[in-house]
Parts: sequence; structure tokens; C-alpha cells
Amino acid sequence: MSLSPETIIQLTSVNGLDLVPEETELSLPKGATITLTAPVDTSYRYQWYRNESSLPNASDYRLTVSTAGSYKVQVTQHSCVGWSTSRLIQTAVQTAILSDSARQFSFYPNPTENSLFIRYANPLAKQVQVSVFDLNGILQQPSLSIKASNGQFEGNLSVQYLPTGTYILRLSDGFGIQIRRFIKK
Repeated sequence: MSLSPETIIQLTSVNGLDLVPEETELSLPKGATITLTAPVDTSYRYQWYRNESSLPNASDYRLTVSTAGSYKVQVTQHSCVGWSTSRLIQTAVQTAILSDSARQFSFYPNPTENSLFIRYANPLAKQVQVSVFDLNGILQQPSLSIKASNGQFEGNLSVQYLPTGTYILRLSDGFGIQIRRFIKK
């Protein structure tokens, strides 16, 4: 009878790594940043990737992002390698509405306590999506979908459960994105 060489088995926790924030798609206003954070363990080694390419000097458990792309982190523990879920970061660009009088976007009151009344006109659009983001680009509540009536969109967006602060109102009509700031009292 012969014995095989001794094998050392080490447990690993690099399977199923979830990043914070949890949203898989994030939209950042121009000039904003967001910090992606991986689980922390002193035995982990980190390497961040953007669009499948490793980022130089990005070997911490967190990464501050200001550029659009698909981000994920590779975590090595002992000799085991795991990957996080991906985060798609998009940068939002405000579309000009002054040159096109057929497209008008307004809302009131601002500042508000409970809700925003939204009015938008675009004869080509069939539906608009209105979303609320904080200043870090993190979605704060589910999007509101408003259907058209003769190219006119009107709706109330409840913001009563948001904490006091400044927020980004993002309107998408399938042709472009418009962004406005509002204050929740």
C-alpha cells in the first residue's frame, strides 16, 4: 500500500462577489463620481477591470469611477480566483432643449416636499421614463413611465419618502435624455 503526497485544502469565499451599490446599471451626471466597493477580507487581493481590461494601480477593495464603462473586480484568495458581478456605468449628458421649441420639459414645485408635477411635450415620443438619482448617480426610486396624449406628457412623481437633499431628475423619451436638479425639503 502506498500513500499519496499530503494535500492542503483551504476554504475560499471568492464565489459570488457582489459589489456595492447593488444596481447593475448606474447613470452619472457629467462630472460626478461613484465608488464601487467589493467585499473586504484581509486575505483578498483585488484587481479592477474596465471593459475587460485591467486598470493600472486599481488593486484596492474600492474603486472611484467617473468614466463610462463596464466595471468588475477580480478577487484572488490563496490560489482561488473569483469575479464580481459587472456594473455598467453610463454618463448622462443633458440634451439642449432651447433650440427645439417642440420639446419642452418642466416640473414644479422646486423645492418640493411630497411630489413633482411633470410636464413634457414631444410630438415624436410615445412614452417617457422619469427617474430620480442622488448626486452620486445612484437610482433612488423606480422609474415612472408616462404615456403620451397628443404628444403631451403629464404626471405626478411622488418624492415624499426621499430624505431631504438635492436630487437629479432624469427624463428619457427614446430620442434623448434631459436632466434637471431639484431639492427635496
